[in-house]
Amino acid sequence: RNAVRDIHSTWLNRTVPYEIDNTYDHVQRMEMKLAMDEFQNKTCVRFVPRTDEPDYIRIRSDTGCFSPVGRRGGQQLVSIGPGCDSKGTIMHELMHTLGFWHEHSRPDRDTYITIIWDNIPQIHETNFRKYTVEDIDTLGAAYDYGSIMHYKNNTFATDRSKPTIKNKYPLSEGVEMGQRIRLSEIDIDKVKRLYRCSK
Repeated sequence: RNAVRDIHSTWLNRTVPYEIDNTYDHVQRMEMKLAMDEFQNKTCVRFVPRTDEPDYIRIRSDTGCFSPVGRRGGQQLVSIGPGCDSKGTIMHELMHTLGFWHEHSRPDRDTYITIIWDNIPQIHETNFRKYTVEDIDTLGAAYDYGSIMHYKNNTFATDRSKPTIKNKYPLSEGVEMGQRIRLSEIDIDKVKRLYRCSK
């Protein structure tokens, strides 16, 4: 959860204009609102319905869940597809939107985790790529097993009974790797640092 290095990839005025496809029902829209509210309550970032802003996200139900990392310019698609429409998963995708990569992609990840390549299908190997310090700014934050941007220990496993990621250090009490419930304290801190929130 390692932020983009290019400051031009952050959202201007700490504001993300959005459009939501009308294919979503009331419950799904409520989950999106709850996800956005989590950022708005805990950081200085704002999500606002788009009026005429040239750079904005369009949330639509494509196949799967994905988002570009950071502001790319113009309309950019955030896919919240079937099975992705819970608050936690939406927050994960919005972290990508704000400029954050996966936690397990950090340049220093090998100090904290082991990737079990033998249990990862080739098509998913890019999801476990390690980025360089040129790509990623860890913003001086500690590695966070409990980040909403970390995978579970068996994400994309060929054999789901075996791990794709092993932690090298014991998890602190109450920390779950791959949780999609809440922004961790470090997640919140990093958003504040990247967007230079005053408080």
